[in-house]
Parts: sequence; C-alpha cells; structure tokens
Amino acid sequence: MNFLANSKLARVLPAAVAAQTLLTSSVVDMKGFDACSFIASFGDVTLNSVLTLQAQHGDQSDGSDMANIAGVLATFTAGATDADDNLLVVEVARPTKRFLRVTLARTAANAEVDGITAVQSNPAESPVVQDASVLATDFALSPT
Repeated sequence: MNFLANSKLARVLPAAVAAQTLLTSSVVDMKGFDACSFIASFGDVTLNSVLTLQAQHGDQSDGSDMANIAGVLATFTAGATDADDNLLVVEVARPTKRFLRVTLARTAANAEVDGITAVQSNPAESPVVQDASVLATDFALSPT
C-alpha cells in the first residue's frame, strides 16, 4: 500500500514561539476518510513544561461546536531535554462526527512548537489529493 496515495497530509497549525498558551489547529473535514492522526512537533521545551494534545470533534465546519473526545489525548511532562525536538501524536479512527481538530496545551513552563500535521488515512477513494500545504510529493516503486 502506498502511503501518499492513501493518506492526505495537511499542516493544521504553524510554528509557535515558546510560551505557555493553548493552541488550536484548523479543522479537518473527515468526509471520505476513516481515520486521522495529528502529529505535534516541538523545538526547545523547558523543564517541567506539561504538553497535552487533545482531539476534538464536531458537526460544524467552522469548529463552533467542537468538544473534546473523551480519552483521546497525549500528555507529557518535560524533563531537562527529553521533549526537545520530539513529537506528541493522537489518532481518531472511525470518528462519529464529520469534523476534527486538536488543541495543544502548554502549561507550567515554555514550549516551542514546530507545528502540527494531520494525516488522514483509510480513504474511500484512492489516490487522494494532497492539501494545499503540501508543496510537492514523489513516489518510487522498486527504485534502482
């Protein structure tokens, strides 16, 4: 199975400077897909920073009715350097509502965010069309 033909990638949150704030991604429309993973990437994360990536869902495309999906969150409390340049990931399979997004809470100490990427998978039709945030792709089958 080809990853690019069967997964739609989108950058749903740009980089954010080090801070202690709540960040909210853009909304992902799940029509035609069965699952979505959200990947938050970090730069420098200060000791004791608490990072929480929470999945949300709703029926409105503008996100006005988003609610937390119980139990779909990834939380990590940073040590001196163990969160630097690493990831938090959550996945929602077979969502019960059409629209998804995530929030990223950065509390207790500063954390620099490199961005959040959404990877929609298990499409109803393949190949998928990539999001406009994907500048280019390529695929090699049995390269020589």
